[in-house]
Amino acid sequence: MPVEDAEIARIAQKQLEKLGLKIKLGAKVSSLKKAANSVTATIEQGATKSELTVDRVISAVGVVGNIENLGLETLGVKTEKGCVVIDGFGRTNVAGIYAIGDVAGPPMLAHKAEHEGVICIEKIKGLDAHPMKKEQIPGCTYCHPQVASVGLTEAKAKAAGFELKVGRFPFIGNGKAIALGEPEGLIKTVFDAKTGELLGAHMGGTEVTELIQGYVVGRTLETTEAELMETVFPHPTLSEMMHEAVLDAYGRAQPCVGVRAPDLAVDVLVSSLAEALERVRLFERRQVLALNHRVDEMRGAHHHGVHFAYVGASFRQQLDRSDHAAGNIGRGRRLHRMLNDSIVDQDCVRICTAYVNSNTLHFQNTDLNGIW
Repeated sequence: MPVEDAEIARIAQKQLEKLGLKIKLGAKVSSLKKAANSVTATIEQGATKSELTVDRVISAVGVVGNIENLGLETLGVKTEKGCVVIDGFGRTNVAGIYAIGDVAGPPMLAHKAEHEGVICIEKIKGLDAHPMKKEQIPGCTYCHPQVASVGLTEAKAKAAGFELKVGRFPFIGNGKAIALGEPEGLIKTVFDAKTGELLGAHMGGTEVTELIQGYVVGRTLETTEAELMETVFPHPTLSEMMHEAVLDAYGRAQPCVGVRAPDLAVDVLVSSLAEALERVRLFERRQVLALNHRVDEMRGAHHHGVHFAYVGASFRQQLDRSDHAAGNIGRGRRLHRMLNDSIVDQDCVRICTAYVNSNTLHFQNTDLNGIW
């Protein structure tokens, strides 16, 4: 993803590799040999050559405008790098000839082409059309995780000479992302430190192609960090991360720590027991299992309570028991059974452990406290 912010591209690469993709950067396919049921590719990566045999080869090396055999040369329409040269209203250098979409150059995106068409027709009709500003066009990559961006990357903003304030907020710090089972991702903002202009916004994670438009509107309205920080974002939503990423650029974001507000518990989200610790970056399996000992210790105080929530992919079962209602099944054994026996078919398990005393929550496992 060479046009994306390098930090977001690395996040996408890591997640794609977890899905089983093998990614070779700085490499090119120098030759292909087709057999009856396979294709062998020769790959050059620097001074190294290697071969890879696969069932099929898909070539996705980019898009070019289809401008051949249209008579553009005869009419004297200017082209450059395989595209028709236009101004912000779709006008070419020849009066009466307009161009929009992929033939008019990058970014070659459907929403860019549609908007160019509206601008072009409005201009032809004599309306008060606004010129296209390509720097305001959002880019979206529909993979898993999704990637979305608008404006300058951090590297391009630095190269342009801006003094920057950069904000970041991880998905793991957002309750909605955790509840969706999508705790991996990042939202990043790039501001001009002198003026507060939002120079760029970059995202990697679930549903970020739906979120990016918020920053696009902000850039179109020329809002600064002040207006964005004063905007109220609904809770619980993924959009809250957009707010936090702005606040973080100016040192005002809430820290992602293990202890949450009084009405929340600490969430540990796992897709399977074997991957529990890897998924939430805990230390070792024994530390999650050690939670049952913490729970057993809490049974002695009758005014304390523990809440377990078991969230499956297709069902939700909540266990909320006081010490007296626990019956013959101790909480430690209940949690242990949930961890070892109840996780099937990649269902998600959300284990909320809260030590409740006078409406105040305290995270009991100090080994895990504050890891976020």
